[in-house]
Amino acid sequence: MPQTFCHHSLASYGVKGNLTFCILRSDFNLWFNLNFRYATFTEKLATVVNLFLVSVVSLGIGLSAIGFAEVLGITIDRTKANTTTTKINLLNYFGGGKILTNATSMEISEAMSADAMSMFYLNVAIVVAIIVVLTHAVYMINILAFRQTTRLRKLFIQSILSQDMAWFDTRTEMDIASNITSNIDLIKDAIGEKLVTTVFLFSAFIWQVVIAFLVGWKLALAMTAVYTILIIGFSIYVGKSSKRLTEKELQSYSKAGAIAEQVFDSIRTVKAFNGETKESQRYAENLKIAEAAGIKKSLFTGLQSGLMWFLVFACFGAAFCYGIQLMIDEFELPEDQRNYNLISIVTVVFCMGEILVDGVNIQQYNLGFLRSQIGVVNQEPVLFSTTIAENIRFGNPEATQSEIEDAAKIANCHSFITKLPQGYDTVVGEKGAQLSGGQKQRIAIARAIVRNPAILLLDEATSALDAQSEKLVQTALDKALKGRTTLIVSHRLSTIRNADFIIVLDQGKIAEVGTHNELMLQKGIYHDLRMASQEVAFSDLNDGLQFDNTDKIDEESEFPSKDFGQLDIVGVKDKEELLKMKQNTMKRLIRISLKDWKLLAIGCICSIIVGASYPISGVLNAEIFEAFETTDLDRIHVVQFQCGINFLILATVTGIASVTQTYVFGKAGVRLTSLLRNLCFKTAIKQNIAWYDHPSNAVGALSARLSTDCANVQGATGIRLAGILQATSSILIGVIVGSVVFWKLTLVVSLTVPLLIFVAAFESLYAKSSAAKEKETMENASRIAIEAIMSVRTVASLGQEKHVLRRFIEKIEIAEGEARKSTKYRGLAYSLNISMSIFAYGVTFIYAGHLISTGEISLIDALMVIEAIIYGAWMMGIVLNTAPNVNSALTSAANIMDFIDTSTKSSETAQSMKHDGQMVFSGDIEYKNIKFSYPNRPETEILKGLDFHVDGMKTVAIVGPSGCGKSTCFQLLLRFYDPNEGKVAVDGAATTEFSLSKLRAYLSLVSQEPVLFDCTIAENIAYGDNSRDVPLTEVIEAAKEAQIHKEFVTKLPLGYATRLGSRGTLLSGGQKQRIAIARALIRKPKVLLLDEATSALDAESEKTVQDALNRAIQCDVPAKEIRSRNNVQNCTPFEPEERSFLILTV
Repeated sequence: MPQTFCHHSLASYGVKGNLTFCILRSDFNLWFNLNFRYATFTEKLATVVNLFLVSVVSLGIGLSAIGFAEVLGITIDRTKANTTTTKINLLNYFGGGKILTNATSMEISEAMSADAMSMFYLNVAIVVAIIVVLTHAVYMINILAFRQTTRLRKLFIQSILSQDMAWFDTRTEMDIASNITSNIDLIKDAIGEKLVTTVFLFSAFIWQVVIAFLVGWKLALAMTAVYTILIIGFSIYVGKSSKRLTEKELQSYSKAGAIAEQVFDSIRTVKAFNGETKESQRYAENLKIAEAAGIKKSLFTGLQSGLMWFLVFACFGAAFCYGIQLMIDEFELPEDQRNYNLISIVTVVFCMGEILVDGVNIQQYNLGFLRSQIGVVNQEPVLFSTTIAENIRFGNPEATQSEIEDAAKIANCHSFITKLPQGYDTVVGEKGAQLSGGQKQRIAIARAIVRNPAILLLDEATSALDAQSEKLVQTALDKALKGRTTLIVSHRLSTIRNADFIIVLDQGKIAEVGTHNELMLQKGIYHDLRMASQEVAFSDLNDGLQFDNTDKIDEESEFPSKDFGQLDIVGVKDKEELLKMKQNTMKRLIRISLKDWKLLAIGCICSIIVGASYPISGVLNAEIFEAFETTDLDRIHVVQFQCGINFLILATVTGIASVTQTYVFGKAGVRLTSLLRNLCFKTAIKQNIAWYDHPSNAVGALSARLSTDCANVQGATGIRLAGILQATSSILIGVIVGSVVFWKLTLVVSLTVPLLIFVAAFESLYAKSSAAKEKETMENASRIAIEAIMSVRTVASLGQEKHVLRRFIEKIEIAEGEARKSTKYRGLAYSLNISMSIFAYGVTFIYAGHLISTGEISLIDALMVIEAIIYGAWMMGIVLNTAPNVNSALTSAANIMDFIDTSTKSSETAQSMKHDGQMVFSGDIEYKNIKFSYPNRPETEILKGLDFHVDGMKTVAIVGPSGCGKSTCFQLLLRFYDPNEGKVAVDGAATTEFSLSKLRAYLSLVSQEPVLFDCTIAENIAYGDNSRDVPLTEVIEAAKEAQIHKEFVTKLPLGYATRLGSRGTLLSGGQKQRIAIARALIRKPKVLLLDEATSALDAESEKTVQDALNRAIQCDVPAKEIRSRNNVQNCTPFEPEERSFLILTV
C-alpha cells in the first residue's frame, strides 16, 4: 500500500513549511487568530465545521491500510492451508474474511474472491466519502478565503489611503504594492484549499498513528520516536534556514523590482543620459544577491528532501525488520496470543508514514471632511490613466458633465478638449504622458475648481503655462478665488500682486507680512524679489511673440488616441499566436539553460534514480512477505537481514540522489530566473519611447512581467522538471518490472494508470483555468490600487480616498464573483485526484485475488506487479498535480520569449553608426522639412514641414503656447522619436546615422518636471555622465554652478550622501530642479536642452541659476524651450506659427 500522504504529497500541493511548524509548535490558536482575524463568526464556524468533517473523513486512509493488511494476511492463510486463523475485523463488514475449516479448494478460491471484493467495497466507500466531503469543503473554504481576503484587501487599501504623507516618505510604492498582491495572495493560500489539504493530511497522519498504536504499540512507539526526533528536529533547523534565505531572496527581488519600476517610470531621463547600462548593472546587482540566497535555499531544501526520502525507506525497512523480530519473539506462543503477525505489522508500517506540514487644531478635524473642503493644484500635476472627464471628476465625484465642462472652461482647456476625436472621453494614458505640461496643468486646475472648495491651494498652479494661457487662467482663477480662502505658493510675483495678504519666508521663518503695496514700501526682501523679476521689461519683447490663436494650435496637441486596438505596436500578440509559441517554449528554455548542462545532466540522472526508488521499494515490500509464508526460522532471519540491508541501500542512494537533484535543479532554476529577469530588463530598457507609449507596456505591466512571469518560469524547470523525470522513470520501471513478473496482471493494473493520470490532469487543467480568470480580474483591481498609491498625495489632496476605494471594491467584487464560478468544481477535481490511488488498489485486487485463487500467480508476485505500477502511477499523479505550475510556467515563458523576440524589432540598438568614428560635433543643428505625428495618434500631425537651422555657439529660444510642439522638437533631437518625413541633422548628418549613445552623449536635458532617482544627491548628479565614475569634486562643482552646494546640500546632515527617496519626494520642486540642472551640467554637453528649466525657481534663484547657466554654456549650443520671457534676452527667438511651423529669426 503506497504511503500516499507522506511529506512529498504535501510538497506537491504547495503546503509551506511555516504553516507546518506553526501547527507542530502548538501555535495553532495564534495562527488561526492571525489568519482569520477578519472573518465573521459565521465564517469561522463554517470553516471549523468543514475542517472537522475533513479530519473525520481522513480516517479512511487508515482504514484502507487496515483493509490492505487484512486481505494480505488472510490470503497467506488461505494459500498455506485449508483453514483460516488470522483475525479479521474490518473486511467482515463488507462480505470478506470468512473463517474456513477443512475447506475444499473451491471454497478457498471463492473465499479469496470474496476477500478481494470486500477490499474493493471498502475502498469504494472510502473514496465516496472523501469525494463528497472534500468537494464540499474545498469549495466552501475557497469561497470563505476569497471573502476574507477581499475584506482584507479593502481594509488594507483603506488603511494605506488614510496614512499621513510622512508615512509614505519612509516606504516605497513597490513595497506597498507587493502587500496588495503577492502577500495577500499568500494569506489566501494559507486559509484556502491548502488549509483543507493540510488538515486532511495531518489528520490522516494522526489517525494512522492512533491505529498503529492500537494494533501494535511496541512497533508504533519505536517508529514514532525515530520520526519525531529526526524529522521535527532537522526540519525545524532547515525550515528556519530556508525561511531566512527566502526572506533575503524576496527582499533582493523587491529592491530589483523597485529599481525596474523607477527606471520604466523615468525612461526618458534614463535614455537622455545614456543610463541604460548603469541601470542594468544596478538591477543585476540585486539579482545576484537574490540568486545567491536562492541557491543556498536550494541546498537546504535538498537536505530536507533527502532526509525525507532516506527516512521513508530506512524506517520502512527498519519497521519490517523490527516487526519480524517481534513476530519471531512470539513464534512459540499459540496463534490466538500473538500480538504481532502480518496484519499488525503491515498496518503499523503503512499507518506510520511521515508528514511535514509546513480656532480648532487641524488634527481635531475629521481628515476626510477637511480635505473635502480643500482644492489643490500642485506644481507637478498628477493625472490618472482614465478619461479627461473622469480626471476632472476626481475633484468632485458627484459632478455632472455640464459642471465638468464649466470647470474646464474656467481652466481654459475646454476648447482643445472638444476638438479631440473622443472629446472628454479621451483617455490620457499613464500619468498623462502624452500631454504637454500646460495641458496637464490646466486639467488639474479644472479638477480643483469643479469641487467648489472652501479653501484653494495653488502651488505654482500656472508655472507650466505660456504667457497668454497664464494670463487667461489667472483671470479665471481670480474669479474662482472670490468667496473662498486661497493660499498661493508662487515664484512668479506677478501672480500674487492682488493677494489680500502676502507672507514672505526666509530660511523657513516668516520675514515679512503685508499687502503688495505695504511690502513694496518696506523695501525689504519682497521689494528686492519684485524688482529682480522686473529687470526685463515685458513690453520690449512683445514684438513677434503674440499667440493669437491658441485654440487652433492646441488642436494639434500630442494627445493619445483612446482606441489603441488598431495600433501595430511591437510586443503585442493575440492569444492564438501565443498558444502556438508555447509549444516550442520548453525547447528554448532548455537551450537557454545549456550553459548549466552539466548540472542538468547530473540532476536528470538523480531524478531517474529517485523515480525508480518507489517501484523498487514495491518489489522489496513483496519480497518481505516471504517471511510470513514460512515457518522456517532460519529462512525468516535471512529475509529479515536482506530486508534491512536492501532498504538501507535504497534509502542511502535515494537520499543522496534527492539532495543532489533538488540542489542542482534549484540552482539551475534560480540562475535561469535571474537570466530571464536580466534579459527582459535589458530588452525593455533598449526599446524606443514609442514602445513605452502603448498601454500594454505601461510601468505596472512591465514590472509584473519581470517579477511574476520570470518567477513562474521556474515552474517549468527546477524542481518541477525533476518531478517530471521522477514520474516518468517511476512508471516506466514499474511497467517493466510488472511485465517481467506476470504480463497479464501488468496489463490489467496498467489500465488504472490512465485513470490516475486523467484525474490528475483534470485537476491541473481546471486549476489553471480558474487561476487565470482569478488573476485577470484581480490584476484589474490591483492596478487601481497601485495607481492610487503611486499618486497618493494627489488622491489625498483631492479627498478622493473613498472614490478610489469604491472603484477598487467594484473590481474586487467582480474578482470574487469570478472566483466563485471558477472554484465550483475545484473540490471535486481535488478529491478525485487524492482518492483515485485507493480506488485503483481496490480494482486491481479483484483480478489479483482471482489469479492467486487459481494458482496462476503467487501473492508475492502479485504484490510486486501491483505496487511497482501503482507506485509509479501515483508518482505521476503527484507531478501532474503540479501541472498548473508547469502550464503557468510555460505560458509565462512563452510571454517572455515573445516579448524578447518582438521587442528586438523596436530596439534602439539596431541603429546606424555611420558617423560615430568621425563625430566631432561642432554643434550645428538643422530641422529639414520635419513632419511628425505621435505613433499613438498618427492622424494628428504635430509638426508640418518644420524648417530651421541653429549655428554652433549660438543660444536659441523656442517659445510658443502650450501644446504647440516645442518639447517635440527636443524629443526628435534626442531621437526619442524619428520624424515621419524630413530629417534632424547634426553637423550636416542625419541623427539616424549616429548611434544613440554617441548622439545623446553630446546632449543634456533638463525637463520641465525633473525626475530624480532613489539614490544619494551625489549619485543623482553624477548620473549626468554615465560613461565614467564621476569624482566627488566634479559633483560639487556642478552643484555650485546650479546654486545648490551652499544653499541646501551642505546644510543637510548627510550632505551629498543624503538619499532623496522615491522620485525625490523629500525635496521641494525648486531643489529637485536645481539638482537636475547640476546633473545636466556635469556631462559638459555640446547642446543643452532646457525645457522650462527654471520654472520651479523663485525670481532671485532663477536669475542666479541663469547666470550660472550662461557661464556654463559659453562653449556650448543650448536650445531652450521657455515661456517665461525674462529668460530670453540673450537668445535668438523663433516661434511656431499657426500651422506648427518654426521660423528662425536672426
